[in-house]
Amino acid sequence: MVRLGDVCEEIKDRIQSSKISVDEYVTTDNMVKDRGGIVQAEYVPSEVGLVEYHKGDVLIANIRPYLKKIWLADHDGGCSSDVVVFRPNADGLSSEYLYSVLSQDVYFEYVMQKPRGTKMPRGDRDWMKEFRFPLPPLSEQKEIVARLERELAAVEKMKKGFEALAETAKAEFKAELKEVFEEISRGGAETRRLGEVCELIPGFAFKSIEFGDFSNKVIRIGNINPPSIDFSDGIGVNTQAYPQEKLSKYVAYEGDCLVAMTGATIGKMGVMGVGRAYVNQRVLIVRAKSWLDQKYLSALLMSAPFRKFTEINADSKAAQPNISAGTIGSYEIPLPPLSAQREVVARLDSAKARAEKLEAKAREGVAVCEAMRKAILKEAFE
Repeated sequence: MVRLGDVCEEIKDRIQSSKISVDEYVTTDNMVKDRGGIVQAEYVPSEVGLVEYHKGDVLIANIRPYLKKIWLADHDGGCSSDVVVFRPNADGLSSEYLYSVLSQDVYFEYVMQKPRGTKMPRGDRDWMKEFRFPLPPLSEQKEIVARLERELAAVEKMKKGFEALAETAKAEFKAELKEVFEEISRGGAETRRLGEVCELIPGFAFKSIEFGDFSNKVIRIGNINPPSIDFSDGIGVNTQAYPQEKLSKYVAYEGDCLVAMTGATIGKMGVMGVGRAYVNQRVLIVRAKSWLDQKYLSALLMSAPFRKFTEINADSKAAQPNISAGTIGSYEIPLPPLSAQREVVARLDSAKARAEKLEAKAREGVAVCEAMRKAILKEAFE
């Protein structure tokens, strides 16, 4: 049994953000929970020092450790200070084995025994290094890693099958969506600019220091998970720092459409569910006026032509794509009578119900795969 701090080094070397690309930047926001690795970041902060990581390092998000965000780096790059970088400093420890050890639930449970802070808990770095684990010879480490790779690859293959089922359900709904609006266009419905039939309200420029574990929900670009808004990151906003009458304008309510105005996912849209939430800058509230059905509007903004419009009309000269509320307001939509809009909504609701049934089956399968993954890791080290 060895102590993590005795066989690993916490990396603190720095690199300037200007020296790395968006593919090489890692922050807690682009790390995926439940050992999902990373996705591409939306941007790289300008002119700041980052922690420099190398291929083979193990990166762990240190905000809300219970989310189990961990990644074995397959290239060099830089990460934010809220990401802990561990590198083996002992000849008898492989990076792959270290990653397998720290991927266990038991490690994340250990970290959460002594968190720092309550609203947005962080792991105590000194406590992390006290974690103890078995260190067999390198030859046995390789056998364990090879076995885990085989068994986890089989589970991953099953998981991808279920995820493919979910994608099939989404594709079928998108095909129905496309057909519906093509029929409306062929029917000769009048067109109107979005800004004529909707309220368009860009979000408020909250300061980043006001984000945290607060009760007031906030919608940032990362919370837009089409076709809905995902608050699973648990991040809220401290509204006490601002005049309440000033913020009242920037509240999204049930049914409102929220559109991303910046970044690689420009134009993505999610619909606000039950409740209310404050809207951050670069997110646009799109709210239908009386002669436009809100669900009909959300279907329009979910369609491929709208996403394509935002991509084509984005400011390509900027470091990252941006689009203004005025430009979005110039998008033309077909506007049949309210009765016809509601017929469209009913048809799409039926198609959505079929898709959701398939997606529910897929989620059940993915959950089973995740349980199998946990069991395999637990057995390997026990």
